[in-house]
Order: sequence, then structure tokens, then C-alpha cells
Amino acid sequence: MCEVCGASINPNDSFCKICGTPIIKDEVVDAVIEEEKEEKKERRTKKVDKKIEKEEIENDINIEKQEEKEKKTRVKVAKEEKLEQEELLNEYSNLSKSEPVDNHKDDSSFLIILIIILLLIIIVFGIYYLIR
Repeated sequence: MCEVCGASINPNDSFCKICGTPIIKDEVVDAVIEEEKEEKKERRTKKVDKKIEKEEIENDINIEKQEEKEKKTRVKVAKEEKLEQEELLNEYSNLSKSEPVDNHKDDSSFLIILIIILLLIIIVFGIYYLIR
């Protein structure tokens, strides 16, 4: 049946015999619907691809920010360590410059003890040889 004038139509007709309106067959309608579905699917796929690409870019940016933050932290720690080393070096140099330490006191007391022990050994051997 013609959608415009309502006349009956043969299945093989391409136009209405009464009004001349082109007849759209079911295969044509199905093809158009299928084409619209494909276009819609492509648009949806493009949207999803764009969304995924946007998320990947955001992830890359976040990774770069995290790496930059970690780098700054490592630099800060290195600077702090260097500062501590410099402070220790300054303390050491100040100690070595301020008062000389007299390490010979321990050496002299060691020598005195050693001499006393040697004298005792000599006395013991002397007494031993005298008694014998």
C-alpha cells in the first residue's frame, strides 16, 4: 500500500502507479537501518576511544607529576645529607683547630707501669739467683 495515496502496490513496483511516489522496499529500509546502526556504533566507539585516550593522557600526566614529586624528594634528601656532612666536617675542623689534645698522658703512664713491671721481674730473678 502506498503511504501517500493509499493505493495498492505490487511487490515488484518501484513507484506508485497512482501518485508516482517511490516505493521503499523492506530490504532498502533494513539496509538504511543497518547503516544507521553502524554509524551509531562508530560514533560510540570513537567516543569510547576518545575517553580512553583522555584517561591515558591523564594517567601519563599523573605519572609525570608523581615522578617529579619523587625527584624533588630525592633532591631534598640529598641536599639534607650534604648539609649534615658539611656540618659534621665543620664540627670536626673546629675541634681539631680549637684545643690540641694531649694523648701523651696515657703514653707516659703506660711507660711507668711497664718500667715498674720490668723492675719487679729483675728483682724476682735477682732474689731467685741469690737463693739458689
